[in-house]
Amino acid sequence: MGGAAAGVLITRTIRLVGIDVYDRLMVRRQQQRVGAALGVALADGQADREAGRPVRDDGFFDAQDGLRSDSEEILEGVLLHAANAYQERKIRHLGAILPSLAVRPEIPPAGGHWLTQLADRLTWRQFVILSVFANPPEERLALWDVDHVEGQMRGPVTASVRRSRTGHNRLARSHEHGWRHRSSRRNDGHNGNHMGAPMHHWKLTTQGRVFVEVTKLDAVPNSDRQAVLAALLV
Repeated sequence: MGGAAAGVLITRTIRLVGIDVYDRLMVRRQQQRVGAALGVALADGQADREAGRPVRDDGFFDAQDGLRSDSEEILEGVLLHAANAYQERKIRHLGAILPSLAVRPEIPPAGGHWLTQLADRLTWRQFVILSVFANPPEERLALWDVDHVEGQMRGPVTASVRRSRTGHNRLARSHEHGWRHRSSRRNDGHNGNHMGAPMHHWKLTTQGRVFVEVTKLDAVPNSDRQAVLAALLV
């Protein structure tokens, strides 16, 4: 589906659900957060239309058996999470979820609900970590690995990575703690870390990459990424 009809469909969903959620909120700060998330959703949807990306036509926007459409349910979840997002830097990425799903028919509605719930559970620091390892500075990480042995990595980012095991271990994993890594002939405690693999081998799973794309974590400010790297490379 494309063109004006697709634009009307997305905009109608955003306005219908947005007004309903907005009117239910009593705290002004929550209303401001919802307004910001709605602004992101509308802007991203407009950008997709201008880029000619077709909107899915698999029933995602259709109500069935007297129940609301998946798009309406997901958007309500997004807006309620945004309303309570005290880490307000997450709002830009929460707002990206519905317009991203609207042009990604390969992601089923159940996957959209899972991504929405996960975005609520993860902290801003974990958002940034995922954005870093979606496109990691492998040469910089490899140089750090050469100078460190297993057990020496420390700092606040380490604790942040290892928390929130539910859901998060589907984003990136290894043989010991859920982090996936490429095989290495040398994994005997040298040139590695307590995650069980050299840091420059840490990779996102397919689910992790989808999460990064749907929430547009490529828009995370570079200053935040550099702060995370500085904490990792101590």
